[in-house]
Amino acid sequence: MDRAERGLAAQGMAGWLAAMKGGYHVRRKPSLTMVRPLANPARPFEEAAGEFEAKRKATLAGLAS
Repeated sequence: MDRAERGLAAQGMAGWLAAMKGGYHVRRKPSLTMVRPLANPARPFEEAAGEFEAKRKATLAGLAS
């Protein structure tokens, strides 16, 4: 377990390490590629990626107004 993963686990957190292709602040949806789980996440990568995209869209909508 690397330092980042140990740090997440120590805080009772878990997640996914992913690589993003494309820009965060552009309208076009970036692609996410799962690299590996960190600290045994409870939710599948697809669910976490969907939540990321929903939050990204909400952030972009807030910037446009």
